[in-house]
Amino acid sequence: MLLYNEILKDIPVASVQATHQIGTVVEPVIDPRDLSIPALAVQAPRRQGNLLLFTSDVRSMGGKGIIIDHDEQLMEAEGLVRLKEVLNFKFQLIGKRVETEDGNKLGSVSRFAFHADGWKIAKLHVSPTLGKTLGTSGSIIDRQQIVKVSDSRIVVKSAGIKAGSRFSWRRLFLGTAKPALEPETAQTD
Repeated sequence: MLLYNEILKDIPVASVQATHQIGTVVEPVIDPRDLSIPALAVQAPRRQGNLLLFTSDVRSMGGKGIIIDHDEQLMEAEGLVRLKEVLNFKFQLIGKRVETEDGNKLGSVSRFAFHADGWKIAKLHVSPTLGKTLGTSGSIIDRQQIVKVSDSRIVVKSAGIKAGSRFSWRRLFLGTAKPALEPETAQTD
């Protein structure tokens, strides 16, 4: 099942053993190397700072909250060796610039959808840049289209659009316009 990132904001965390809420999710921890969500940052009452909950420890999740086995699964960052490198990235996906391989700026990530069972990001919703907002509603990028993720931007495949081919009203009316998308040619062996 695909869920949007908004479901994670301020969602309560409860344990099977406790009879009350033990924390609230603050944000997902995203690994930019594979666009997975290995952990969630959780604010617990009577605790300073955020604790971490490995997503592999989530027993179930729904609109009303996240259920884990016990509150000891909420851990401090110190001593979490396998998560330390990801935490050091301080990667934020929302607001990240998105462009094609040929440098065409598409906009920035406004939200994302992830698989609830595998905690992998599946789709990025991209809002157009300020200059392109007129007449455009944005786009949805599948994870298979992503070529590179860096701290400053996300690069996606150009989707068959020829570099340098732009629409021109003048060429259209003069009859010299060519289609921006060219059909794939079948190869015979």
